[in-house]
Amino acid sequence: MNRVFVEIEVQRTQAYLSRSLSLRGRRGASALLLDLHRHLADLAPGPGGTTWRREDSAPAIDGKLVLVADPAGDELDDAGVEAEVRRLTAALRRRLPAVELHAQWYRGRDHLADRPDPDDPTVGHLVSLPPRPEWPLARPCDRCGIDPAIVEVPRPEPGRVCRDCKAREDAGGDSSPHEKDLAETFRELGHEVAIVRDLSQLAGAGPTETVRRNGSGGTARRSLKRNHLATVFIDANQLGATVRRLAAETPETERGAAVAAFSRAVADAVATALEHAAIVVHDQAGTPDVATTVPHVKGGDDVLVTVPAALWVPFTLTYLDRFHGHLAEQGHALTASAAVVVAHHKHPFHHVVDVADELLTRTKARLGGTSAGIGWVDLTDERPDTHEPVSLDWVHEHE
Repeated sequence: MNRVFVEIEVQRTQAYLSRSLSLRGRRGASALLLDLHRHLADLAPGPGGTTWRREDSAPAIDGKLVLVADPAGDELDDAGVEAEVRRLTAALRRRLPAVELHAQWYRGRDHLADRPDPDDPTVGHLVSLPPRPEWPLARPCDRCGIDPAIVEVPRPEPGRVCRDCKAREDAGGDSSPHEKDLAETFRELGHEVAIVRDLSQLAGAGPTETVRRNGSGGTARRSLKRNHLATVFIDANQLGATVRRLAAETPETERGAAVAAFSRAVADAVATALEHAAIVVHDQAGTPDVATTVPHVKGGDDVLVTVPAALWVPFTLTYLDRFHGHLAEQGHALTASAAVVVAHHKHPFHHVVDVADELLTRTKARLGGTSAGIGWVDLTDERPDTHEPVSLDWVHEHE
């Protein structure tokens, strides 16, 4: 029997994170995006007793939710399903006021095996945008400066904030769930690592100097100011095409299980690569008792993290190598590419994110979208120069 599946996803996740001017606000956003399903816990059944549950075969992805209707919901006609989707997005909107939500729904027996192409005419679509301020001239939020301030908050300093910043504060801003996971990983390895208070402390957690080989075969040391950060945006190459190819090559009776196993493998590769990269840069940092990796988003096949500027090379190389290697061990040929933006720790994060997003697109295009590659830019230069993207193989050949 066909079932009704609904996918709801936060769009422009990085832009949503960067609304906040502080690390605390971005941590709150990370917590809000981590498990969208919990925001629907209090949702009452719809017409005819329709309820929605999380689809078990869907991997956990920040900012994405896959739901399946219970048997009563399977009897809904197309108009009824759309009405339910509007009810679901409205419930999410109450918890995440400033996000842009895209929803699609379709019918099938298996979420992964029967998932149609988004352009399929049988797929329903809905876009939910944040509401415009009712009174544009109202006092702006003390935190983001974007939406009208409507409520007082006592911490970290008293102020009047918008609904979204209030939701971020309620979600917790001392650390993100992903930072806590990394801290637990270090604890299991026998290291107690403190989570940084702010970006200034993160910038100061890097090494005090760099050591490089010079032309005569010796080494040259250079002191570092430790007030710069590197934001690294990493995304898998042609993941959608890989999934479609896997589905086409697998017998129909085995297709759902094969795609589900691949999705789990990708999620495991992301988690493993992030942990290994965080361990490597921590070993090279100048402050062994302080965390040196701040993950903002872990969204399926992509991650957005910030590390001290001097550590972006070992972090990025370790992540890309480990991601590809983990999947190769399971017989999957999938790579990832990275965009790195170096900037002062006070540089506006929204600009860093915009540059990283554009740079990652250009890096993938430059390398054909299949080979692992890296593009980077240093915004601290008087004339920021975006380096020509290079393949990961080229980097290893010239190490």
